[in-house]
Amino acid sequence: MGNEIGEILKKKQARLTGAAIGFVIGILIMFPRIFILIICVLIGYFVGRYFEEKGAGEVLLDKDLERNKK
Repeated sequence: MGNEIGEILKKKQARLTGAAIGFVIGILIMFPRIFILIICVLIGYFVGRYFEEKGAGEVLLDKDLERNKK
């Protein structure tokens, strides 16, 4: 009995996920500016991750802290 309920929930979840993806795609088609904003946010996120890996964020932060002490 438990497996049957699990299977039904999986099917409903898949349908809801598909509906959500379709909804998001519809919004992106209707409002291209929002799409551009999302792309910019994603680019910023990945640039931030790149700098985080390089340790540049700490260097910039240290310079700001030194500047503020003076």
